[in-house]
Amino acid sequence: MIANTYTTATTPKLFLAAILFCSAFTFYPTNLFAQSHCDNSDFINGNFDNWLGSIGFCCPINTGTNVLVQGRHTIMSGTGMDLNTNNAIPVVAPGDLYSARLGNDIAGSEAEKLSFSFNVTTDRELFVYKYAVVLEDPGHGAADQPRFEIRVFDSLNQQIGCGFYNVVASANIAGFTNIHNQFGADIVYKDWSSVGVDLSSYSGQNITIEFATGDCAFGGHYGYAYISAYCSPLSLEAYYCDGFYDATIQAPEGFYAYQWSSGETTSSIHVQNPVNGSSYSCVLTSFTGCTVAISSILTPTKVTADFDAQSRCIDHVGFLDKTIVSNSTVKKWNWNFGDNTFDSVQHPTHTYTTIGVYDVQLLVTTKGGCVDSITKQITVHDYPEIKFTHTLGCVGIPLHFENQSVASTSPNTGLVWNINNVLYTNASSAIYTHNTTDSFPATLIVTNDAGCTDSITEIIPMLKSPRPAFDFQNNCALSPLQFLDKTVSDFPIIKYVWDLGDGKNSHEQNPIHKYTKPGNYLITLLAENDKHCVGDTSLVIKVLDTLIADFIYTPDKITTLTPTVSFINYSLKNLALYHWDFGDGYTSDYFNETHRYAEAGRYPVQLWVTNNDGCRDTMNKEILVTPVPGIHIPNSFTPNDDAKNEMFFPLSENIKDYRILIYNRWGQVVFNGEDNKPWDGKTSNEGVYVYKISGTDFFNQPFEKYGEVTLLK
Repeated sequence: MIANTYTTATTPKLFLAAILFCSAFTFYPTNLFAQSHCDNSDFINGNFDNWLGSIGFCCPINTGTNVLVQGRHTIMSGTGMDLNTNNAIPVVAPGDLYSARLGNDIAGSEAEKLSFSFNVTTDRELFVYKYAVVLEDPGHGAADQPRFEIRVFDSLNQQIGCGFYNVVASANIAGFTNIHNQFGADIVYKDWSSVGVDLSSYSGQNITIEFATGDCAFGGHYGYAYISAYCSPLSLEAYYCDGFYDATIQAPEGFYAYQWSSGETTSSIHVQNPVNGSSYSCVLTSFTGCTVAISSILTPTKVTADFDAQSRCIDHVGFLDKTIVSNSTVKKWNWNFGDNTFDSVQHPTHTYTTIGVYDVQLLVTTKGGCVDSITKQITVHDYPEIKFTHTLGCVGIPLHFENQSVASTSPNTGLVWNINNVLYTNASSAIYTHNTTDSFPATLIVTNDAGCTDSITEIIPMLKSPRPAFDFQNNCALSPLQFLDKTVSDFPIIKYVWDLGDGKNSHEQNPIHKYTKPGNYLITLLAENDKHCVGDTSLVIKVLDTLIADFIYTPDKITTLTPTVSFINYSLKNLALYHWDFGDGYTSDYFNETHRYAEAGRYPVQLWVTNNDGCRDTMNKEILVTPVPGIHIPNSFTPNDDAKNEMFFPLSENIKDYRILIYNRWGQVVFNGEDNKPWDGKTSNEGVYVYKISGTDFFNQPFEKYGEVTLLK
């Protein structure tokens, strides 16, 4: 049983290659979490990327199905210990973050494989793999026991030289421990071991290393292993700081024996008072006797700490490490941000609580222990205060956006508008037209001189603009043309602007206009509602040709003796309809007409005419029917107070005013009656008298009458 495991299973990427297995040496790495030059060979991704898995049966180990099976190919992490070894083996190699468990503690004659392939390059000439093995020992024959195998293949899929390792459960295996565990099983196990593989003679070739585990052949006992690996250059590494008086030279790990040119036999040597340019070499021997000689020129590590602040905003100051190192790499970064906070990543991002000036220090330590530090003053700035204004959103009307942002501790240097996914850069204002009633987002992004960027977004509501429309009546030249507003608006209209097409304008809702010439006129109506949304429309109208109504009549002088009048229509332009009104209650629809008046008087005569285009015109004239004066003068009167025939005067309803002169037989005037004054004869004797009556009638026509009248008493 295995404790504190974390399992995942993924599909690996297939790499066809091989690797040379040369030696085995128990070794715990001193460089924790060393970066591998082979992608995910150490399962650093937490999965099986670049690994190929398969399953099958034992014994012998035969895996024919290429598949990764959770529980048989398992990613391990954490600090758990293997329970079947009575907690003697960590499930992850010391110094690593992950490992892979190949197989499990469930019996059943199961077998599992994992293989890794890569191309050998100068930075991959050393391949180090780590493994720990747990085998249950049931005491079967060797061919049927649980087992662990390693095979190495070249690019032609041929097993190479000493590239085979095979161990089966048995007592007294060199490097293994035998126990009767807490679950009552007999176990042989090997704690984590590292194996270094010299690949320098395989440069440019693909090699593959294959790990396999198998249960016993009878299905009652298990076998499994833990594995990990990494690639690195095959070279000596010197830990020598410029100006120091000692140096450490480290050979690659994973070999059985080391023989230095200076005589030491350890994996690393310590040099006092090193001389720049001096040469050191070491012969590395594998467990099987394979050897490789490597050398190095001693050159000091020089480190110059440096950094830059990529942004200087209060909640996001990004620091970029720019340290320069020769002959080594940086292992540690220690940051002091000047506000009693610290960090240890290479490129940290820090949040300050207040703006201001801070002394920021970076101290770097190389892999060999060389250190350097630098302190810089960093000014931390606030973000700009962002705001903007805009005009009311009306459909189809340009909206004007104006930047109203205020600089904080640094001048604003960059403006970007994003208005409904339309970008406007480096502009303090923007104009955008929206053609639907859907609301839309408007964003202003402001960056100041310190690189602090902030934004504000507002959802802009849209109002419907007025939908102007109009009609008209009587489009005839020289006739009043009536425009009829038919605008549709969700809000009250407060302003109308008419362009009547002939240079004239109007602000009335329904203007009346007279065109002096026929032709086509472009009419434009603009309407504005109380939300200041504006809409407009245009229409070409045709003003029709002029129609003139006219008539004459005969005779010129009309009296009650000649009351019949002939009316002749003189109207022009394609007449279609006619209508006469003679002023005395009679009408007619004939083109020309004759009419008789029954009484004297003044009569307003009107002619209406309509042409084929529907244009109308009228002509009005007054007709005078003159009465013929009919004056009756008595030839006698009797002023005797009997209330009958008491006065002498002319009798006629047509007389407007008159004057009476009475003469006796000697020609003397006995009566002069002006101003319509009658003669009463009371002062005169009976007899015959001569009269002269003169005056005007109601038509201002003069008249004069002579005769004799007899006075009787």
